[in-house]
Amino acid sequence: MKKYIFLLSIIVCIFIGCGSIEYQPEWIDSPETRDPSLSDPNYRVSTRSLPPGTAKFNRPVIIAVHRFTACTYEWEEFREYAEKNSNVLVSLVLLGGHGTDIEDFKQATWQDWQQPIIDEYNALKQAGYKNISFAGSSTGATLILEALMSGKITAASVLKQIFFIDPFIIPTDKNLYCIDLAGIFIANVPNEGGSPEEKKHWYVNRPSSSLIQLKKVAQKVEKELKRGYILPDGVKLTVYKVKTDDAADPESALFIEKNIRDAGGNKPEVYLLDSDKHVFTRLKGRAEVTEEDKRLQLKTFAEILEKIRYR
Repeated sequence: MKKYIFLLSIIVCIFIGCGSIEYQPEWIDSPETRDPSLSDPNYRVSTRSLPPGTAKFNRPVIIAVHRFTACTYEWEEFREYAEKNSNVLVSLVLLGGHGTDIEDFKQATWQDWQQPIIDEYNALKQAGYKNISFAGSSTGATLILEALMSGKITAASVLKQIFFIDPFIIPTDKNLYCIDLAGIFIANVPNEGGSPEEKKHWYVNRPSSSLIQLKKVAQKVEKELKRGYILPDGVKLTVYKVKTDDAADPESALFIEKNIRDAGGNKPEVYLLDSDKHVFTRLKGRAEVTEEDKRLQLKTFAEILEKIRYR
């Protein structure tokens, strides 16, 4: 089957030719629209000024990491909920190469995407925070996992919890596996399905060079996970995965469940959810949102905070 998908992809690419890059001024693709975290230090806890007397180093911090093509907007709802309903601080990390313009995005490697995650974790650890967790959506989860497995992030007793939302290990669209060769024929794979609000925060254009990087990091993590991975001592992993997903195959969550254990030999908690929204925890800006979507989002937010507060 994969052979036929591959041949079909090449034929399509030859007929399509090179995809041109076009954008509107209000899109994140444009140099005129930038992610607000680039000019506002309050997005990252490591650079945020907290009021005196808050005993900030004793407060739990969650580093929230968005997906490929997205920006910090993806986790804003969670930050608002967490900091209103608990003492948990949420640090919104912008992936490298994201949030500026399409040219920066096109040139960035997956290692560039990952570096701000590592930098924020190290900055918080060095500042004295003793209770740090990660929440990663889609490719954000992939990058966190790679950083842990490769030793770029070391627990040193301060890392407590990891939460993955629709982790991207195995793509739903298997044509991604053919992107190296397809990229010879087509330079851009646009995704114009988002709402006007989403286009301010998600790249409409997806250069083939960026898709190649996405494939590389996903396959690297998949290959290394097949050997098995033991989480650092004291660290717990919880995975939330929608059953119908146009980006990350639900097999991604089952693959993680099969190949990761905590230091005590226990499997991660994996929840398969009745939803068709990739990264279901972000509802703001979406064209169609149901009451069930809202219920599931808030239930997940509450569960994450419960694990942070009562570990």
